[in-house]
Amino acid sequence: MFKRRGVFSVLIFVVAGCLPEPQNHNQATQSSLPAHQVASNSAIYNGRRIEIHVQDSGLSENECRELIDNYRPQAAPNGQVSVRKPNESFGGGLWPWCVDNFDGRGVTFNW
Repeated sequence: MFKRRGVFSVLIFVVAGCLPEPQNHNQATQSSLPAHQVASNSAIYNGRRIEIHVQDSGLSENECRELIDNYRPQAAPNGQVSVRKPNESFGGGLWPWCVDNFDGRGVTFNW
């Protein structure tokens, strides 16, 4: 009787190990995101402040939102995620393009 239970237990573990892991469809995979680097990731009150740099001056609003959405769980619940991209007005230097301050306003853009 104990041998049966042992075999049955092993079979359950093997089957469970073969099942696909659930995926969070709200977060993009790193490979589908625009090329970027996390320039800073620091603790702030009840969250984290994450600053992302991209080198593509043509980064779209949707791409900026995707980057923020990807890092939002790391910064929550009361953090900030910002994305900087090159701007010719600043000699090609990086400037804040979009930010989510977790204040209920969502992602805001600097024009």
